[in-house]
Amino acid sequence: MRKRFLFALALITLVWGFPDFQDYAARAQEGGQTPLIIDSYAASVIRPGNSWRIYLHAKDNDGDMKQIVSELTQTGVGPYPTDFKNIKKNDSKEFAGYLYLRTPPENNFINTTTMNLKIFVSDHQGNKSEPVEFSMQFATGTAQELPAKWEKYARNSLGAILIDIRGGRRGSGMGGF
Repeated sequence: MRKRFLFALALITLVWGFPDFQDYAARAQEGGQTPLIIDSYAASVIRPGNSWRIYLHAKDNDGDMKQIVSELTQTGVGPYPTDFKNIKKNDSKEFAGYLYLRTPPENNFINTTTMNLKIFVSDHQGNKSEPVEFSMQFATGTAQELPAKWEKYARNSLGAILIDIRGGRRGSGMGGF
C-alpha cells in the first residue's frame, strides 16, 4: 500500500511539473532571450557613510533572469570581489528597484576616491545583459538626489551589494559593515 502511495505521489509530481520542464527545455535549446536592463540610475556624489543606491529596471522576455552581478573598482585600491545577487522567482521576468552599497564614514575619501560600479543581469542559460556603469565620488554636505521617475521604486530593495569597501587609510576597512 505504501509503495502505491509513493508511486502515485511521484507520478502526480511528474505530471504537474512536466509542462514547466518542457518550457525550460525549449528555452535552453533555443539559447533563450538575453536579459535587458531597460533603465538605471545612481547618484554620482554621496556623503561618506551613506549607502549608495543603484536603481535598476530589467526585463527578460522568457522570464528566466537569475542574478544581478556587480563589479566594483576603487581608485588606488583596484577591483573588489564580484557580488552576485539572486533574483527572486517572482521577479525573473521583470523587476524594478534598488541595490545598495554601504560606504565607510571616513572623511579621507573626500575628493580622493572614485568608485566605479559595473552591473549586468544574467539568466539561467548564461545570457548576460549589456552592462550599465556608474561612477561615484564622496563629498560632505551632499545628499543623494532621486529623479521623480524612480520614486515609485524607492521602497523596493533588491538587496545589498556585499562588498567590504576598504578605507582610505592603509589597513582600515569597514569593520563588519
